[in-house]
Amino acid sequence: MIALYLSLIEEKGQQNKFEQLYYKYRNLMYYIAEEVLHHSKDSEDAVQEALIRVAKNMDKIGDVESTATKNFLGIIVKREAMKIYDKRKRRSEIPETDLSMEEDGKETRFFDTYAGTAKETPINEVAMALETLPYKYQSIMTLKYVMGYSGKEIAEIVGLSETNVRQQLFQGRKLLEKML
Repeated sequence: MIALYLSLIEEKGQQNKFEQLYYKYRNLMYYIAEEVLHHSKDSEDAVQEALIRVAKNMDKIGDVESTATKNFLGIIVKREAMKIYDKRKRRSEIPETDLSMEEDGKETRFFDTYAGTAKETPINEVAMALETLPYKYQSIMTLKYVMGYSGKEIAEIVGLSETNVRQQLFQGRKLLEKML
């Protein structure tokens, strides 16, 4: 199966990086998809779609071992799982997957890796509010404002039109504004 993904990548160095990503994170990606879908075949489909998106966007991936890369892959696979879920039935309410990690025996929430650790800082307040948004806004806003991707890049990554990305960013900002 990995040969299919590697065929989407032209550069040999990027192929090697993808191989490392694949073997390091495929189980985590499956776990995230399974948390949303609760169906093994659909979870496998979500992971496959996510890996195809990742293969097409390898230039956006830095260090394989970084927390940012892990979070990036989590966002992509969860969005793919949500797409599959939405196709199956109208989404009423899905339990959010906690993208927290353990480092040195201490739990680190997703946004702590970007926002620092001081709980009094305004960025942590925004990050905590961002984590409570519906996932469709949370993931787009994370890619834009936390990870620094442009609207065009986000559209390529998540498979939406640029117009749809801009709409979701606008709606997400409105929700955040109400919360803060």
